[in-house]
Amino acid sequence: MREAEAYFHRRDPSEDPGWIGYFDAAELAGEAAHCFRDLRKPKITQEFVAGAIEQCDPTYVRTLAFVRFVHAASFAQQREPHKAVQVTTEAIGIVGSLKSRRYLRYVHDLCADLADYGTEAEVQAFRDLVSQKYPGVLAG
Repeated sequence: MREAEAYFHRRDPSEDPGWIGYFDAAELAGEAAHCFRDLRKPKITQEFVAGAIEQCDPTYVRTLAFVRFVHAASFAQQREPHKAVQVTTEAIGIVGSLKSRRYLRYVHDLCADLADYGTEAEVQAFRDLVSQKYPGVLAG
């Protein structure tokens, strides 16, 4: 990650190929957040999530939703399911009718992260919301 950040900061954006033009500091922070979520390093994940959200163009609703799901996963990893549910419920409210395959995978994965907390009322309510809004996600 340090190498990626160093390269990102020393590059000349005018020399970047067109296909990477969207990749900015927010995207880099979001990618780092995903990496540290996968490494199960929730504190570091949260640092990068904060940077991604702070720097992201608010019109990039889908990107912000993905980052918020990563944020929620970090809370689940810290045994804070109520915070995970809160962040995810906010993300679901932001994206509206988004139902891409990638997005639904995020929903499914977070439900799996919360499986150990299934007896808690907030988690049960969240799973009910997911069942109503995204039929079949919990089964897949």
